[in-house]
Amino acid sequence: MPGKAGESRTYAGTYVVHDGNREITVVEISLINPKDVDILEAWFLEIDPSDTTLVGYVNWPLERIPLLWDERVPVEGVVLKPGDERNLVVVVTSTAEDIASFEGVRIVYKDKLGRKYTQNTLDWCYISTNGCDGVIDEYYQK
Repeated sequence: MPGKAGESRTYAGTYVVHDGNREITVVEISLINPKDVDILEAWFLEIDPSDTTLVGYVNWPLERIPLLWDERVPVEGVVLKPGDERNLVVVVTSTAEDIASFEGVRIVYKDKLGRKYTQNTLDWCYISTNGCDGVIDEYYQK
């Protein structure tokens, strides 16, 4: 994603589905191996059946407000019931002069018995003052 130090972007292309058979409570969210980037805010957003588009990877604050935005809830502490589906919306802020990065988002949750589990997203994220070309040049052309 293009961006410079102090700018924020949404990392919100993750669709979370609770396939288990018991309620779970999200207890922590963090970035995996962050480099010059911090979480500003993180929410779960219900997805309206008439507008199934995820928020995606866009500038923050949002220019296009999705349906049900006012009903979003902070990730930490949310209780997900079996079958719940949400868009994970994480706002990150770059502190890098060139390229900020992280290797995904780690979600820690627990069940009613207190057992903790970890789920990692699979997509890496780069925020670069030189846009995508800068990331390709920096990481893949060496």
